[in-house]
Amino acid sequence: MANLDICFNSDGNRFLTSSYDKGIKCWDSKSGNVISEFTTEDLPFVVKFHPDMQNVLLSGMSTGAILRWDLRVKEPNQIYDQHVRSVNFITFVDRNRSFLSSSSDKSLILWKFEVPQVLNYIRESHAIQTMSLHPTLNCLAAQTTDNKIIVYRSQGLKYRPIH
Repeated sequence: MANLDICFNSDGNRFLTSSYDKGIKCWDSKSGNVISEFTTEDLPFVVKFHPDMQNVLLSGMSTGAILRWDLRVKEPNQIYDQHVRSVNFITFVDRNRSFLSSSSDKSLILWKFEVPQVLNYIRESHAIQTMSLHPTLNCLAAQTTDNKIIVYRSQGLKYRPIH
C-alpha cells in the first residue's frame, strides 16, 4: 500500500508512516520491524512525532481533524478540529509547546499542544502545502498551491505574514 507520509522521531531510532489503507505504523529504524500499528477511520495525510515525547504523535486527517495519539494506547486522546478540509502539514513551534497546521481549507492554525486551543488563525487566498521553520530566526516560510512563498514572522504566539 502506498504511503502518504513518513516522519522520523528526534533521535532517529523510530519512524512513522501513514498510508492509503488508513493505517499508521511505527517502525524500528534498525531492524525495519513494525513496533506499533493502528487503523484510523479516515486517511491520515500527515504524521508527526512530538519532538520531546517519543510515544506521542499527531496525525492530520483527510477530514481536517488532527488527532493526538499515544502509541502505547493506540487510541486518539485529543482532537483538534478547526480545519474543514484535509490537513497538509504539521510542525512544532514554541519549544514544542505549540504546533502549526495548514489545510486545504486555506487556513494556517497555531495550536496549544496540551489542549485543543487555537492561539492564532490565519486565512490565506490559497492553501499552504508545506512549510519550514527557520533554524535561528522566529519565522517560517510556506509554499502555497499558487506557487508562491509566504514568510511569516512570529510575534509571541502570533504569526503574521511579512509583505
